[in-house]
Amino acid sequence: MQEKMTSYFDAGAKEVWVCHEAGKVEFYDSQGKINPSKLVKDFPQTIQL
Repeated sequence: MQEKMTSYFDAGAKEVWVCHEAGKVEFYDSQGKINPSKLVKDFPQTIQL
């Protein structure tokens, strides 16, 4: 996953969101893990699947 995130940031992504099978959502910028998303501050950290 880290390799994919690096590719996304190299291509110009501002953030990467990782959604786990259990519904947990993690947000990353080019510096590392962030909380909450800087782009959509109200996005939940857990989603119901």
